Amino acid sequence: MLKYYITKIALIEMDPIEVLEKIMKIIDFNADIYSKSNKYLGDSYGIHSLLGLYYEYEDILNNWSLKDKTFESRLIKLKQDMINSAARWIKQYL
Repeated sequence: MLKYYITKIALIEMDPIEVLEKIMKIIDFNADIYSKSNKYLGDSYGIHSLLGLYYEYEDILNNWSLKDKTFESRLIKLKQDMINSAARWIKQYL
């Protein structure tokens, strides 16, 4: 399941934020990912960087007004970072 979703991010076939929201739901229902994590959530699956970027997205939403001039540019950069992280994951794990 992770392979499918991360590939969708890397190939820019789906919005990275929407995909990571799906991955977060999978994690919420799969307590095993918490017990297998060593230092960071998802590190045993190599997705800790992607999850960190998702949490950064949540921080942006919670701390910036949608009218803020930097919101859109930060969001674009964050999505690109998600795509790059997914591409690195594919190179390393597939």
